[in-house]
Amino acid sequence: MTAILRDTPGHLSARDQALLLLSAIESAPAENAAVAIALLAPGLHGCPEKTAALFGLLADHSLGSAAALALARHPDPAVTRRLEQSGAGEGPAAQRARMALDLFRDAALDAAEPGQAPGVER
Repeated sequence: MTAILRDTPGHLSARDQALLLLSAIESAPAENAAVAIALLAPGLHGCPEKTAALFGLLADHSLGSAAALALARHPDPAVTRRLEQSGAGEGPAAQRARMALDLFRDAALDAAEPGQAPGVER
């Protein structure tokens, strides 16, 4: 399954990739759905259905962390604001939203200055 999904982004339209991702989320075993999220979600930043599905998964025991990782790499400021709102609550979805924000901010710091973020001792 992983090999097929790795090759998929270059061979399917964004619409078909989104449909495949949503289908995997809805019907594939959790481990396959998590792989689909990891491999397909990053290329679908302009797909509102995908983003909504990922937010819906934040509370999911099996797929919440995969969804958080995908949302952490989303470049849209509206997604970041929604993560901030979701992270203000309690429970697994809020914890994963905060995790996604932490990862997003860490990546932004790393991108600001390769090697070492300003003001951060390593």
